[in-house]
Amino acid sequence: MVRDGNSILAFRDNWIPNSAQPLCSAYPNPNFLVSDLIDKDTNSWNLDLVKAYFTPQNAQIIQGIRVPLSDNDRLIWPFSKNGQFIVKTAYKLLSGQYEFIHNPQNQNPLYKSLWKLPALPKVQYNNSHDVNCNLCGTVVPETLEHLILHCPFDQAVWSLTHFYNEVAQVRDSTLNLKDWVGHWLSSNALKNKVVVVFSIGWSIWKDRCSLIFQGKNLHPSTTARLALKLVTDSESYLRTEPVVRITANEPSAGNDLISLVSSLPDDCIIIYSDASFDINTNM
Repeated sequence: MVRDGNSILAFRDNWIPNSAQPLCSAYPNPNFLVSDLIDKDTNSWNLDLVKAYFTPQNAQIIQGIRVPLSDNDRLIWPFSKNGQFIVKTAYKLLSGQYEFIHNPQNQNPLYKSLWKLPALPKVQYNNSHDVNCNLCGTVVPETLEHLILHCPFDQAVWSLTHFYNEVAQVRDSTLNLKDWVGHWLSSNALKNKVVVVFSIGWSIWKDRCSLIFQGKNLHPSTTARLALKLVTDSESYLRTEPVVRITANEPSAGNDLISLVSSLPDDCIIIYSDASFDINTNM
């Protein structure tokens, strides 16, 4: 929530409600603060700066944000009434259950199809990006299309998988990422490969973030190997396995918790929980 604007990065932080992409028409200093867009003499937005840096649609939204110029900026969760993060609201947002939230993806069939895929983790490609591509170190703008489809680094990753030819066939200089995703979801010939391909694309994004925020050294072969491992692990986790139910007898000296745990198979997952129990009603 914007207050004095001194702790919000104007071109990086998520402070514009229902902003449209691309966010800006020009990107100056990445450390530019929201407070730099405020005219302290008039306690209002510096409209010349706002219109110079942001797209017309986002500039219009910014003009509608009240500038209190008091108190400190506050981080809020916009999908709850009190601004506090609640896991339940996050789940409903991601699963498209909130009709009242200003989320343009809620009614998008493509978005809902993505969340129905048997993939882990279920992620939606992030819309935030830097001015230039960090993966290939060029002055090419880091659009999602460049990052997933055209960057030399990601093309090297794709070439180390079995899906390079399929990805190359649908790669087109005018194709945006939404259309690319839609092509994979709608093509009967590609549907059986979509989970693997999207997992590789997500792994490229994840490693890009590790490079920027953690300084991780990247190599296409490592990204490709970990991406394929993610797919294998996901398939193994999601594969339906019979549930083994264990019924313990009355506790005794030879049947305590330690001996029970030690008798379980090595691949068991142990979940501890507490509950109240009435010995008279067995409830």
